[in-house]
Parts: sequence; structure tokens; C-alpha cells
Amino acid sequence: MDKTVYIARAKDGSVASVSLVSDDRHDEPLSGNSPELTEFYRQTYGEEARFVESDLALVRVLEDLIEVLIDKDVLRFTDLPAAAQKKLVERRSIRGLTLFSDSDNGII
Repeated sequence: MDKTVYIARAKDGSVASVSLVSDDRHDEPLSGNSPELTEFYRQTYGEEARFVESDLALVRVLEDLIEVLIDKDVLRFTDLPAAAQKKLVERRSIRGLTLFSDSDNGII
């Protein structure tokens, strides 16, 4: 699921500021994963933005790794701590993916 943000543009057409709500200045909707928005964050936050972007990509890798381990019966979803289970359920919901399903293995 992709979050929409609202932007104000600079005179040169680049993104000048971002808002989660539309107002007089921020009236143009933009996809939350837009390359323009990524460039705005890079210019605003510099090197820190690269680390955040890398961390977010790594989170997806870890989610996929956990799914593979569960699919191969190396790990059960219920083996994970309750807090980890809750986070994984939330992330899968946000990503719009169905959750693992195997009632015989205690996986939800």
C-alpha cells in the first residue's frame, strides 16, 4: 500500500516541501514512493536518507527471509516472540500480502 503525500513545488519545478495533508500550498498529490520524493529526501537529509532507504529495503529482505524459513518448515511463526509476530502481521497487512496459512503447523 502506497501512502499519498501532498507537495509544494519550487519555482524550478522541484519538490520544495511535503505535507501529509492537502492545504493551500501543498495541493499536488504525490505517491509516497515517487522518485521525486526520494530525491527531495536525499537533498534534505543527505547521507542519512541513504541509510534510511537501505534500512527499509533490508526490512523487506528480512521479512522475505522469515517467510522462506517458515515455508521450508525451518521456523514456525509461533516460535517467534509475540512482539515479532505482531510486527510481521502488521507489515504483511501493510504490504497487502496474505499471511502464511497452515493450521497443522501452528502457522497463521
